[in-house]
Amino acid sequence: MLDGDGVRRVFDSVNSSLVLILGSFSAAEKPALDLLRDGLQARGYVAVTFDFARPAERDYAETILTLAGMAAFVVADFTNAKEVRGEVLQVRNQFRRVPIIPIALAGAALPITMANVFAPEELEALVRYVDLPDLAAKVGPGIIDPAKERAAQIAESIRRSEAFLRGQ
Repeated sequence: MLDGDGVRRVFDSVNSSLVLILGSFSAAEKPALDLLRDGLQARGYVAVTFDFARPAERDYAETILTLAGMAAFVVADFTNAKEVRGEVLQVRNQFRRVPIIPIALAGAALPITMANVFAPEELEALVRYVDLPDLAAKVGPGIIDPAKERAAQIAESIRRSEAFLRGQ
């Protein structure tokens, strides 16, 4: 596993299955994050919500960024976006090729600063959910499918850039 191919296989395996879920862990919002985690895991993903004690040798932001860098995509619930705004901005600045899928409870006031992080087409694809059953129904078509599509676009962009730089 320590040779180049082994390391690449480990990264490819983790990057294809890990999903980081960001949001508020208040009593009102945590059920949505738990539902997302369970729904993603039922579809073969390793979904992580950062509701555990941070590792002793990393601060909160470093832990979030480490997980985001290994993730196939990030789901960010902006329903109660106090901390999420900063986390998503850090993830986007550090890992601009990791798809971020924004979601929010229908009727929730969204921060205007989302316009600093998301392109207009990403904001138009914001997943609004009415309640937990509605969110559960949207996990596949509203979250996973757009994340896969964005990841494919990113992979094609990388391929084209590398071909251009090689003179192909």
